[in-house]
Amino acid sequence: MPKKAQLGAAEHPTPQSDQVAHREARERILEAAMAEFSLGGFAGARVGNIAHRANVSQQLLFHYFGSKRGLQEAAIEHFLDHAEAKVRGDFSSLAQRMQISYEQILKDRDATRLLIWESLELEEFDTTEDHRRAAIFRVLVASFAKKQSEGILPAAIEPELLAMTVLGLSMLPQVLPMYIRSIFGLNPNDPEFIAKWKQHLGHLGELLAPSKDRQARTPNAAQTDTHSV
Repeated sequence: MPKKAQLGAAEHPTPQSDQVAHREARERILEAAMAEFSLGGFAGARVGNIAHRANVSQQLLFHYFGSKRGLQEAAIEHFLDHAEAKVRGDFSSLAQRMQISYEQILKDRDATRLLIWESLELEEFDTTEDHRRAAIFRVLVASFAKKQSEGILPAAIEPELLAMTVLGLSMLPQVLPMYIRSIFGLNPNDPEFIAKWKQHLGHLGELLAPSKDRQARTPNAAQTDTHSV
């Protein structure tokens, strides 16, 4: 079994190699913390499990993050480090944006469940508003407003409501897995359900805001329907 990572564990450490080792250990701890906190929230998470997942000692873990609470906050911050770049992503239709958002949720399942647990525990732990999260959400809303000005998204719906709709529908299967199993007889991470939900999001996006391709086809479709009556 590999030895637990310790400060200065290298046989002949150099300042540069120490920095790399510390950075890698910290990254492993954060990834392990996201996985552990996603399973049972703050109360259910065990620091020993996180250390074991990351293959480090608990002493090193506390050296970096100070406490279990500090580790949870750092794990959420770790997720937010990458969130802003994702919400800035370009898209050409609402259908595409909804499907991209769903794919990102699937890729970051641990982070998604971590945020769900954080939401459930907000009142219990009296967590203050996270201003950085609010700033990231403003970036997402701004991207929707920009697409409205370009005529890609319907101007009649507030961009904040569009953003919440996309996020909510993308996260829904992870938030309510028991209902997915009850209704479809499938796990929300089952490839069959993933394909079904992704297609459904695409259909909803087209109904709310038809893409330019669909708009171009609509007159022909209407004409065909008229002739067929």
